Amino acid sequence: ARTRAYNGFWLVVSLITAVLIFVDYNNLIIYLPILNCCSALQIGHFFRFNNQLRSYIPILCIIGAYTALYIWSISI
Repeated sequence: ARTRAYNGFWLVVSLITAVLIFVDYNNLIIYLPILNCCSALQIGHFFRFNNQLRSYIPILCIIGAYTALYIWSISI
C-alpha cells in the first residue's frame, strides 16, 4: 500500500507539472526539471518492482531517447 501511495503521489505531481507546462508555456524552463525528476522516479520504481531478466534494454532505450533529444535541442 505504501508503494502505491508513493507512485500515486509522483503521478499526481507529474500530471500537475504537465498541465502547468501547457498552461504556462513561457516558464517551461522552470517546470521541465520537476517533470524530469518525476519521470526518473517513476521509471526507477517501475524497474525496481518489475524485475525482468533483461531490464537493461528499456533503460538503454530511455537513455538513448534522452540523448537524442539533447543532441537535437543543441543542434537547432
